[in-house]
Amino acid sequence: MRTFALILQVYGYIGWLVKPKRILLCTIIATLVLFVSSCNGDMESYAVKEETINEAVYASGEIFPEQSFLLKGASTERIAQIMVKEGDFVEEGDILVYLGTSKEVKQVGIAEEQLTFAKKEALERSAILDEFRLKIELANQKYALDKKNAERYNFLLKDKAVSAKEAEQYSLIAESSYTVYTNLQQQYTAKRNELANKVLDAEMVLARVSETNESKVLQSKVSGKVYSIQKKVGEVVISGETILLIGSENKYKLELLVDEKDMIKIRIGQKVYFETDISKDHVFEGAISKIDPLLQKDSRSFKVEASITSNSSFFPQSTVEANIMIREKEKSILIPFDYLLEGDSLLRHSSEGVTKKIKVLTGIRNDNFIEITNGLKIGDIIYKYRSQ
Repeated sequence: MRTFALILQVYGYIGWLVKPKRILLCTIIATLVLFVSSCNGDMESYAVKEETINEAVYASGEIFPEQSFLLKGASTERIAQIMVKEGDFVEEGDILVYLGTSKEVKQVGIAEEQLTFAKKEALERSAILDEFRLKIELANQKYALDKKNAERYNFLLKDKAVSAKEAEQYSLIAESSYTVYTNLQQQYTAKRNELANKVLDAEMVLARVSETNESKVLQSKVSGKVYSIQKKVGEVVISGETILLIGSENKYKLELLVDEKDMIKIRIGQKVYFETDISKDHVFEGAISKIDPLLQKDSRSFKVEASITSNSSFFPQSTVEANIMIREKEKSILIPFDYLLEGDSLLRHSSEGVTKKIKVLTGIRNDNFIEITNGLKIGDIIYKYRSQ
């Protein structure tokens, strides 16, 4: 009855209007329609309140070890041998993969074995040099004994206790022992030089073979854990194609792509909240640690890195979706995003009991809420049409 009475009152007012005031007539009818629709339950309401709003930039990317190395082929070759398996720990400089034919791999392997053997023999405590030192020591002991005997017989010769022939005989024995001793010393020095030269020769052979197959012997540039091997022995790897991933253990980072229109908002140290495609129900935290200023033209985006502050284990190269927090504002007047109409306007219930369309000024926006900087106050009731 109240609605009907209001309609009669409005129509009585309309009857008083003259033709030049048709615009006012349309406004009254529109207001009436909004009010009646609201009363009929075709609209939803929201009481404006004060809350905290965060502005964030969306980014997507992958998780990588904090220190990582993607081993890639330098040329298009067949994989001859993979020297590691997933889960192995490697040192910087370790050979990981051989490309090419088995014959080429064997050449490098033989050269490496020869160098290892040569270095082993050239060690100061090697078996060969130890044997020479033992011979020298025994020869020295024999010479010392023979020299002592020769001196004793020469002393006895002065007293005519022995013949000159006997004394001469012991002197010759001492001289012979000395010759053996010095010869062994010379042989020892010559052997050391020979073994050192063998090391140099083996290094030259390995360098020559390695230079020939430089692009086919792939080494690790970091120390870490082998996380994934993406190729098998016998498969052909194209130049620049990833063969395996090595990285630090239990330390991870995000590599994210940010749209070029949002890049001006990104700063070092901003918080990052992300979830992975493996654990979508859990939100992890990080912080922007590096910004690559070079635009990636294919995706029209920039790459940024974020260190992960959450204490958890991750799977490298798993996909992530992230929100980079740009700013946070407390005590803001917020409304749900879907209450805002085109042209930054909305429907508000006025103090006269009428729902009107008003203009507002907006501020921070996110996926769910928008800040109203002018045009609303706490406690105002706003409306939107119910979703069909």
